[in-house]
Amino acid sequence: MPIPADYPAFESTEARLLFECKLEIENMWTTGEDPRAVHRLARAHPQLSKDLYVFFASMIEAHAGIRSPREARSARTFLGLLRDVANESVQALAASMDITPDFLVDVSDHGRVVPLAARRELVRRARAGRVIDEAEASASFDFVTLRRAASRDSEFPESSETFADILKGSMLSVEQRRFWSGLA
Repeated sequence: MPIPADYPAFESTEARLLFECKLEIENMWTTGEDPRAVHRLARAHPQLSKDLYVFFASMIEAHAGIRSPREARSARTFLGLLRDVANESVQALAASMDITPDFLVDVSDHGRVVPLAARRELVRRARAGRVIDEAEASASFDFVTLRRAASRDSEFPESSETFADILKGSMLSVEQRRFWSGLA
């Protein structure tokens, strides 16, 4: 893919590649040419797959039939809210909250299983240095996105994942896991 001269400067070739992949996904989505571009690119660049799927999910969420700014404001996951308010990457948000990006994505995707004490701690950390409405941030854990595949007539069954499963599957350090387990 050719790179126009007005693209932003990148710190690494991986950052440039991620940008190019996101651009291709967005172009394919908006033109309707290849709705499976994210899968193709994730297979071609496995080191970027998590970032590409997070980007794709946020793009779908942004185009999910929201009709008004008020509705858009109330219809966001925790991560969606943070990204809108802070205008930071998932990696930057997670680093500022002393958690891993995968943990941030998972607690946002499965917010309903996050214990109240853990929600409060995540909101407290997210508000450090940012102007975020505490009530809206707390409520964002209860937002559920419909997950459908193009070839299905109905949504996927609700996940049975627990907070303990999220902790086990995360890349948190042992100390971080112990801390978050204590909030369960």
